[in-house]
Amino acid sequence: MLETLKASIARARDSATAVVLLLGGWGLLFYGVVIFGYQVYFWLKYGEWVAVKVIYFFTPAARVFGDASTPVDLVPEWFHGSWRWLLGPDSWFGLHKVVYGLLDVLPVSLLSFGLAAVFLMILEVWSKRG
Repeated sequence: MLETLKASIARARDSATAVVLLLGGWGLLFYGVVIFGYQVYFWLKYGEWVAVKVIYFFTPAARVFGDASTPVDLVPEWFHGSWRWLLGPDSWFGLHKVVYGLLDVLPVSLLSFGLAAVFLMILEVWSKRG
């Protein structure tokens, strides 16, 4: 009876992990499509490409268009100011340049697509495992 209970718990844990990986992967993919789609829409409508960079998760984006809604508005502000070293380092200045440079160049949609691919590949390996 104890072995049956352990097996049931293991199956439930495996199922929960699969659901998290599936929802996480598809959610990230959807988020990337929405960001990129809104960038394309904004460009078609206003003739201006608004870059949505990963750095905007940690630092406020410049408001180039005043109060107009832009694709940058789709980036949550949860982490603004949470990584003080990123805003003004007091050590590791070379590393700061590398990290800040990467985050300032990497588009949110590309990061989202990459993370979605990782989640879904892990799910594929996970499902073939059992």
